[in-house]
Amino acid sequence: MKLDDYMKSYGVKKSVNDIPLGNYIPNELKNIYLEYGGVELPFGEIFDYETMMKVSKEPPFAKEWLAFGKDNLFCFWVCKINSAEGDKIYTTWDHEMEKEIGEPVFENIVDFFYDCEKEWDDFDNLNSNYDAVLLKYDGGLSMLGRIKKDLNLNISSKDLLIKSKSLPCSLGAVPYEIVEKLKAPQYDYLKEYLEFNKI
Repeated sequence: MKLDDYMKSYGVKKSVNDIPLGNYIPNELKNIYLEYGGVELPFGEIFDYETMMKVSKEPPFAKEWLAFGKDNLFCFWVCKINSAEGDKIYTTWDHEMEKEIGEPVFENIVDFFYDCEKEWDDFDNLNSNYDAVLLKYDGGLSMLGRIKKDLNLNISSKDLLIKSKSLPCSLGAVPYEIVEKLKAPQYDYLKEYLEFNKI
């Protein structure tokens, strides 16, 4: 996905910024600042140019990194300067947990933002529960047993069978960790039978 498409998915509009961008700034970050400097995303913010330059003069950023934003958990978004084309240049830095900035992990900003978004979703949903709704049932008891086991449902097999007679039906609440676990390929069969609604 391109950066413009990613930003559109959050309703972020382009803005033309006339700013003096030095040669040491990677091209992709230059483009971000020319079109999206100072914007907010649901999981963090891209600093405006002045803030980026001010923060980036402080240790441990000075001369090696640009702090171009932060997430909602106050980890800085950083970009390695003076990098070669194709190098990994983006990472995060938690100033409360790490003394030094680690190695860059991402080559492009969209992959970096996806990762930041996922981290925020995981944190934001830690205490969330989801209603597991049975949409379809083909009559096989073994399938109900498998669903019960995979969702770690606290319901008797008899009650589960009774509920399955009237669809769609709620099977009960499952925690976020279970919903995330079920995204693994071995649980693809569940997509045919269930949906999860955040409570």
